[in-house]
Amino acid sequence: MLPEITHTDVFRLETVRLWLRWPEPRDEAAIAEFAAREEVATMTASWPHPLPAGEVARRIGWVRDNNGTGRTLTLAITRKATPSTVIGLIGGSPDKDAPQVSHGVGYMLAPGHWGQGVISEALAAYRDVIFQLTPVGQLTAYVRTINPASRRVLEKTGFRHVERTAMDMPARGTAIPVDRFALDRPVRDGRKG
Repeated sequence: MLPEITHTDVFRLETVRLWLRWPEPRDEAAIAEFAAREEVATMTASWPHPLPAGEVARRIGWVRDNNGTGRTLTLAITRKATPSTVIGLIGGSPDKDAPQVSHGVGYMLAPGHWGQGVISEALAAYRDVIFQLTPVGQLTAYVRTINPASRRVLEKTGFRHVERTAMDMPARGTAIPVDRFALDRPVRDGRKG
């Protein structure tokens, strides 16, 4: 479970260029605009393509419910200059089998913002807050083997490649080749944390 501080929609993260906040119902159109794009959805395990009507609203409701109970922490990514326009999503949840040990992370970004370091900046903030607010010892992420840009994001933010495997991707209808990455809690002064 994530700490109580994250259980309310006033929770925000700020970076140099970005605000990360809970997604809201008013974000539906902006999220649908990028989540419906084939080049975005097909790199995820769970976002369907084509995107069914009402899917984004359903997911926003699900995220808000699960953020509110501490089961997940999924945040909308906005630029500080345009804080009401969502350009991406980042989030994750504690491993259901080992919540104190591992936390999985995923993200998606509108193509117009690719190649600008947005996801690296958002992931660094997300990584830091998970390690600061939870006892989790490791973050994990999976990237499709055909997505070198996402691989670079993970490497840039300190993740290391662990293995190539196949992962069941419900929205793709099959298991897909992926690379698994991990990032261990930093060691400070001879101890983790």
